[in-house]
Amino acid sequence: MIDLPINLNISKSNYYNIELKFYNLSLIKAIKIKKNYIVEEIKMGAFAWSPLRSLMKEAGAEIVSRAAVDKLMDYLEQYAKELTQAALDVAKHSGRKKITKGDMRIAIDLI
Repeated sequence: MIDLPINLNISKSNYYNIELKFYNLSLIKAIKIKKNYIVEEIKMGAFAWSPLRSLMKEAGAEIVSRAAVDKLMDYLEQYAKELTQAALDVAKHSGRKKITKGDMRIAIDLI
């Protein structure tokens, strides 16, 4: 559980009426557990979860856990960041700010 700057207003007449006020958070969720509410931030990744799961199934995995897809998503995000940084270094070395297809090819060969 993490502490977030939000207000949970739960009216006594309507127990399930929850008002969430967002303060520049990407997304939050409230989970009801034994009359207590736990608020946690949901990670918004760069890759969509469902297409990655489908890709894993196409590769032969019949049953895929959420944790496995999340781990693959984390790895791909980290790899994409490293690859982009390498391509940016190549572009800067060439005197440009814009990353081109050629820069990405060189970065892929380097990593």
